[in-house]
Amino acid sequence: MTITEQVLVEVASVTVNDEYRVELTQFRKVTDYTPDQADRLAAELVREAGIARQVLQEHVDQVAARARSLPASAVL
Repeated sequence: MTITEQVLVEVASVTVNDEYRVELTQFRKVTDYTPDQADRLAAELVREAGIARQVLQEHVDQVAARARSLPASAVL
């Protein structure tokens, strides 16, 4: 009798950190990927870069709106 099991292992993850930077975490320092895995990782990096730009722009817009709402005497 043979028992076969497929186990999914996260080899890399991509997130946007608190400084609006794209963070890549890999299971090992040096990781080699199949072409399909590399394509998926690249797409994930591009997607997260877009999210980082969007979140950063929203932050900049909020800061600018707050600055515009301050009375002129408060801006020195």
